[in-house]
Amino acid sequence: MKKSVNILGATYKILYKNEPWIIPNISETTVGSCDSANKVITLLTTADYHTLLHEITHAYLYESGLLNYSGDECLVEWIARNCEKICIAYGKWIPSSKAIDISGRCYKLINTNNDSCEILNYRSEIKVPKNAASTSRTYIIILGWLWESGLDLYSEDETLLNWLVATIPKIVMSGE
Repeated sequence: MKKSVNILGATYKILYKNEPWIIPNISETTVGSCDSANKVITLLTTADYHTLLHEITHAYLYESGLLNYSGDECLVEWIARNCEKICIAYGKWIPSSKAIDISGRCYKLINTNNDSCEILNYRSEIKVPKNAASTSRTYIIILGWLWESGLDLYSEDETLLNWLVATIPKIVMSGE
């Protein structure tokens, strides 16, 4: 069992409990929590890998200064559930590919001469510059995943999207 994790230079201690507990002010029983102020992640001894990723995601959002998102359970859960899948999809993206699977839906890749990326969700197409950088490819995968998950409201938030591109691989690596 992990005893600590480095989150953007801050060391979070990982504590384990044998029984679920109630978080003050929320009055819900839980199997994991993240106290970013004190740099402590607490997990039920039998908690799964997903629970660890969920709590690490809270810590990354907090340490990145995205405090308004660190308490957004819907977004945190989405990141924890999809960060590994996004990394896998990115790893399978070959620049010469004609299509990519995003959340179980096949998107046709169309190379363009312009500099911008565009997802045509209604046609399952992604327009990609011929020499798209790796961050552009990750950005596209994350946008597609948000759309396919019904969280397209986050797709307009450039700050969050740029954070996701930079941080999702780090979350996965921190959980290992």
